[in-house]
Amino acid sequence: AMEDDVYRGMLIPKGSTVMANVRIHSRSTQHGIYQRPMAEENRSALYTLGLVEADDNLWIAIATTLATVQFSKALDKDGNEITPDATPSAEAV
Repeated sequence: AMEDDVYRGMLIPKGSTVMANVRIHSRSTQHGIYQRPMAEENRSALYTLGLVEADDNLWIAIATTLATVQFSKALDKDGNEITPDATPSAEAV
């Protein structure tokens, strides 16, 4: 949200991320594109929409994490970086 807003009595603070509820539009006969959204002939389309939405949500989560989190090595008690042993082993699987 670009600024504080109120929607149906609920405060949406400035800086909040607002995501559309795509599911309601694909399953609702009032808002959706299907007269019978749960009918057999529509299930493959809904499944495909779900995969696209899941893929988009994963992309948003990863992009947000990379943009907002600083990744760095842990520090020991003296302030030196700790480099983990990354030697591959059969036990790691």
